Amino acid sequence: MEEQDFINDLRAGKQFAYGKLLDLFQQKVFATCISFVPNKEDAEDIAQDVFVEVFNSINKFKGNSKLSTWIYRITTNKCLEFIRKKNTKKRFAFLQSIMGNEIPMDKTKYFTEMNHPGVLLENKQKSETLFKAINQLPRCPACGFYA
Repeated sequence: MEEQDFINDLRAGKQFAYGKLLDLFQQKVFATCISFVPNKEDAEDIAQDVFVEVFNSINKFKGNSKLSTWIYRITTNKCLEFIRKKNTKKRFAFLQSIMGNEIPMDKTKYFTEMNHPGVLLENKQKSETLFKAINQLPRCPACGFYA
């Protein structure tokens, strides 16, 4: 089967085409994911997300590259997105450990600005404590950044 015919079958939603897509690319996608994220379960989840994305956006495939290149690009983007989210969670947890547990972990809720004098004073005190700790960190003599 020629690649364009295969792509047309995918766009038409033909079941055998989706099966063939998995047969052709499942191992390659997983291998790419595991090279970015060396945790088997996370890599499997990302690979599943890749195929969902491919299924949902096959009509957006312009054909400027091979299908395998397009799938590889989706795979790397999904892996990098996973790593960014994971790093954001780590930073958020670090800030929460410094500032206390009053920061809600549910990021779907928006932070609201509190202008109550007591809250402002407490935040100022926490900021002073944080910056005092930061200023006690050693600095790199060459560049002046914190080590």
